[in-house]
Amino acid sequence: MKLVYTKHAKDKFNHPSIIKFNIKRNNIKEAILRPDHYMENYELKVKIVLRKLNEDYNLRIIYSEVNGIITLVTFYPTRRGRYEK
Repeated sequence: MKLVYTKHAKDKFNHPSIIKFNIKRNNIKEAILRPDHYMENYELKVKIVLRKLNEDYNLRIIYSEVNGIITLVTFYPTRRGRYEK
């Protein structure tokens, strides 16, 4: 799996909320490979995954996949239950 980060996604690693939750690149890869929740937005041509961070928060990741190359658009922690269906 080839994973490419947009400039926005790279910059997110320095955001206080990302630092607070100690989110690393391996957390991103693990969430994409083994998500707790998965959905696709066909209109925007992106995939969205959720992975549990702790009892209160999930990691939400938005990415696109073309020809086996995953381009990470953004990621952020979100309260559990907010995007789960």
